[in-house]
Amino acid sequence: MIQTSLDIGNSKWLIELTLTNRDSMGFRMLLGREAMSGRVLVDPEQKYLLGQPSTDNLRELYKNSEKASSGLRIGLLASNPELYSNKRIMEAGEMRGHEMHFFEYQGMLYET
Repeated sequence: MIQTSLDIGNSKWLIELTLTNRDSMGFRMLLGREAMSGRVLVDPEQKYLLGQPSTDNLRELYKNSEKASSGLRIGLLASNPELYSNKRIMEAGEMRGHEMHFFEYQGMLYET
């Protein structure tokens, strides 16, 4: 366990953080009630209240982090890269350490 600072919005405070390897989990960091106590109010119906980070922003923030070498190279063949479900598949694969590629398909998949 280490002590480090946490920045959320315009607020900054010290928290204790465990160094457990969470590479195989959906979320690599869990923020517990002790870290949030008296400072954060959780509304489970809301999301990205401080703005959703862009892919470029996340790459910049994590440019010095090591990439997991155990992931797969996965290609998603679909017709719309902007479709929510396709974005979520790509994000979920990347979060789990896979190298994700989107291949946009414009034609028919089969003929009848």
